[in-house]
Amino acid sequence: MKVLRTLAALICLLGVLYIVAAIPMFLIRKQPPRPVASERPSSAGGAAASTNVHRRFLLSGVALAASGLLSVVASVGLFRRREWARKSWLYIAALVLLIHAMWFLIDFFSGGLTFKAWTILAAIALMYFAPAIYLNKPTIKAQFVASDAKES
Repeated sequence: MKVLRTLAALICLLGVLYIVAAIPMFLIRKQPPRPVASERPSSAGGAAASTNVHRRFLLSGVALAASGLLSVVASVGLFRRREWARKSWLYIAALVLLIHAMWFLIDFFSGGLTFKAWTILAAIALMYFAPAIYLNKPTIKAQFVASDAKES
């Protein structure tokens, strides 16, 4: 029981951190596009590249905020031992891993990939799928089914 509450608290914290990480991405979006230092200010391609960077920040901010909000909602359901929260966590974990894999591939094809990116992707996979595996253990599943049956 303590492990489950701790897990729900960690999931909530993770969701809040994702929401907080999204805020700067929305603030960067509101700033006017600036050309990159290596580009000439008069080139039309520089403004387009800068606009693409801002678009990427906006999409990244939306993805972070959405996954953070889903994580917070799921953690509240896990605190209350709702079956829907236990089931949805696997889908949320897959969605977050897919989002990070997409960023990983973008960095890979743009040439900005380092060893650190590989380790971050692995750490995120572990942070999201370890709880999903734990929540699907038969003894833990039984606690969720029993709590839904009591309220019906």
